[in-house]
Amino acid sequence: MKKSFCLLLITAFSAVVLAQTPQRMSYQAVIRNSTNQLVTSHSVGIRISILQDSPEGASVYSETHTTTTNANGLATIEIGGGTPVSGNFDAINWSTGIYYIKTETDPDGGTSYSITGTSQLLSVPYALYSKQAKTADYNDLTNKPILFNGAFSSLTGKPTTLAGYGIMDGMSTAHVANGITSSLITNWNTAFSWGNHSLAGYAVYPSQTGNNGKYLKTNGTTASWSKLAVQGETGLPDEVLFEVKNKDGQTIFAVYDEGVRIFVNDQAKGAKGGFAVGGFGLAKQESQKYLYVDGDSIRAYVDTTSSKAAKGGFAVGGFGLSKGYTPKFLSMTPKNYFIGEGSGSKNTTGRFNSFVGFQSGLNNSTGRYNAFFGYQGGYNNTSGNSNLFLGYQSGFSNTTGSYNSFVGYKAGYANTTGALNTFIGSYSGTNNSSGYNNTFIGFYSGYLNTGGYENNFIGYRAGYSNSGGHNNIFMGTDAGYSNSSGNFNTFLGFQSGKSNTTASNNIFIGNQSGLKNLTGSSNVFLGNQAGENNESSVDNVFIGYLTSQNHTTGNNNIFIGSHAGGVGTSGDNNVFLGFWAGKGNVSGGGNIFLGYRSGEVNTTGYSNVFISTIAGYKNTTGYMNVLIGDQAGINNTTGYQNVIIGREAGLSNSTGHGNIMIGYQAGNAETGSDRLHIGQGSLIYGEIDNDMVRINGDFEVNNSSTFKVYKSTGRVGIGTAPTYKLDVAGDRIRLVNGTEWIAMRTDGGTGYLDLSFGAGSLVIQGSTTNENVIINPSMNKVGIRTWTPQYELDVNGSIRAIGSVYYGGSTTSANGTAYTKPDYVFGNEYSVMKINEVEDYLHLENHLPWVTSAEKEKRENGDATDMTRMAFETLETVENLQMQIIELNKKVTELSELIKTQETEIKVLKQIHE
Repeated sequence: MKKSFCLLLITAFSAVVLAQTPQRMSYQAVIRNSTNQLVTSHSVGIRISILQDSPEGASVYSETHTTTTNANGLATIEIGGGTPVSGNFDAINWSTGIYYIKTETDPDGGTSYSITGTSQLLSVPYALYSKQAKTADYNDLTNKPILFNGAFSSLTGKPTTLAGYGIMDGMSTAHVANGITSSLITNWNTAFSWGNHSLAGYAVYPSQTGNNGKYLKTNGTTASWSKLAVQGETGLPDEVLFEVKNKDGQTIFAVYDEGVRIFVNDQAKGAKGGFAVGGFGLAKQESQKYLYVDGDSIRAYVDTTSSKAAKGGFAVGGFGLSKGYTPKFLSMTPKNYFIGEGSGSKNTTGRFNSFVGFQSGLNNSTGRYNAFFGYQGGYNNTSGNSNLFLGYQSGFSNTTGSYNSFVGYKAGYANTTGALNTFIGSYSGTNNSSGYNNTFIGFYSGYLNTGGYENNFIGYRAGYSNSGGHNNIFMGTDAGYSNSSGNFNTFLGFQSGKSNTTASNNIFIGNQSGLKNLTGSSNVFLGNQAGENNESSVDNVFIGYLTSQNHTTGNNNIFIGSHAGGVGTSGDNNVFLGFWAGKGNVSGGGNIFLGYRSGEVNTTGYSNVFISTIAGYKNTTGYMNVLIGDQAGINNTTGYQNVIIGREAGLSNSTGHGNIMIGYQAGNAETGSDRLHIGQGSLIYGEIDNDMVRINGDFEVNNSSTFKVYKSTGRVGIGTAPTYKLDVAGDRIRLVNGTEWIAMRTDGGTGYLDLSFGAGSLVIQGSTTNENVIINPSMNKVGIRTWTPQYELDVNGSIRAIGSVYYGGSTTSANGTAYTKPDYVFGNEYSVMKINEVEDYLHLENHLPWVTSAEKEKRENGDATDMTRMAFETLETVENLQMQIIELNKKVTELSELIKTQETEIKVLKQIHE
């Protein structure tokens, strides 16, 4: 399988023509793998092909290389020095057509090459062709010239007379006799011209004395009589028009159709060879150099003390036949350095700027301390200061923004007023306009940012869509790619937080952590793909490999551990800590799972606490359970409201609820509900639904005889080992609540609500001696507020009974008669005694007919009086008397009416009698 990789070309083809001109070209490249990581200190395979005429043209030469990258991923080879595959590098005719270089690389060091690109070869390799022209084999030439073997007679077609060569006696009137011989032109005053040699127009006129044959000059005092012109013929870029060589035949100065070249021998000792332009004068000291070129530098010197309007400087410009604008290509003054056509051309008062590139800093007027490098870099800058723009149209739209550093193709292209930004990488911060204090590093990093500020984006397309978001940190390929207005986010890792749009205050660290988060805020996702599918949930903490990978909308969760909460989508308020803890949770909320695989398959169960290895492992929908201990409640599935604590406790419970199991293997066989198991083998057992607790063993307090309960005998001892069912060692039993207490005593003392035993009586005593109840079983008497009851019930105070009061009957059966109010007296069936009948009864019985006689009271109660019966009998008596009063009232009324009638009759009789 072929692997993707990247090459970053950083060189440099070179062919230096020296004594032994190398027939090779140097080539360097930076190798990156499919994840854009440098391939460092690693063997790589490279195949180089030279294509002719077009990027898809025929290969004229191909070779392979195996080399090792350095610590910076840089691979270096020499083209022409590899293992040939096809063609001959030395046989390439560089003068015919255009050539391209095609590069194929295998980053694994083999021959499974991946095509990375094709680029055109420029003029440098043609120096090889120039060298080839110097050393061409005569036998390979067509239209071979005739070789001169040193003998004039060997020439063919030669003239037989001097006239045949256009040379005749008398051509120079002053020196005809001495002008020409058959083999040599001699004498210092021999001239070749179209007329008199004293007139202008001579083409060649050596006239200076000394060094005859080596110098071609004028006479040194008058102007040159003619120009020396050299014109090319073929128009080829490497055609030599004029060439100067040293004694070894090496080219020192050469004029080609495409330019002028000066070659410096930087191997010479002492003063290096070079090229200099300087002033001269009569003084003995060395003249001032204005332009100096040697093997280690190119220097230009200007006079900075000039007082004239035009300051000293160095400039290169264009020229032509037309009038108007004359472009400047190079302008260097003490205040500004402008290199490139139109660079800094509108500068007015701007100072200390360096603009390099076509139209770089074109519109700068007052901006200072700027450095623009590249085609139209800082093109629109007017007054922005202290900016560094490096790359094609980097900082193109900047006008007033200052203290920016833009490096890369169209880096910071749209920035206008934004300041204090650092954009490094092609298209980094391209659309930023007013954002400030941003740092974008990487291809397309912060590409759409406009007004966002104080952001740090590092990596390919990191923060690509950010427009107004601020105070974000995105590091890694596509980290925070879709963020538009989210603030205070930190995304570190490949595609971490890639889909985040408006959410803020998130921390995502790890490969694809928080990958799909859209609007969820205040989350912390740490680990490979942690919270990968989270969309809108907030206030979550996910730490670990694939932790809560599928979580989408749940809030306020804390998941720590590989795969913890891995399947969950919407659960809230959960805490999962441990490898695979709560891995299967879907929507359950309010759970706490701590430990390896604790609550692993929980789906919708809520409000559970599972602590320890595999605790609550199989729980699915069970809720409100507390399972603590290795494998505690491991088989619980739907059971709820259980408390299971201890290793393997509640092992068999699956659906039971309301259980309490504490201890190693406590209740491990229990399958029911509402049960209490404490200790292995259920030392303490209870049935919560039946309000029953059982202790299956002896029980004591403080490891002494203070309190003991013996299972085998069923005895309880307090202060002693029991010999009876309940043994209490001491003189009293007391229950205390603050200042109030209940005591059972043997000394008959006083106290608050004191139950004492003395003289055969049980005493219940209050705070004073008059607040007591005494029960004397031997005398069958009960006294209230008296210490010496005289009757079965002796009450020193009021008595109130609520309910029925009975009389008669026996003590062994419920056959007494209930006392009732005598309202029946007013009923129609009740026979009210007449007064005379009452009178007769009184004479006979000596007591009212409705009241128990004293004799009967004595007989039944002794000297006591049944007050309850007396009260009811008295009420019945009153009701009878009331009935008699009513009857008597009727009689009185009748008699009154009769008397009135009689008085009327008597009055009438009196009147008649009178």
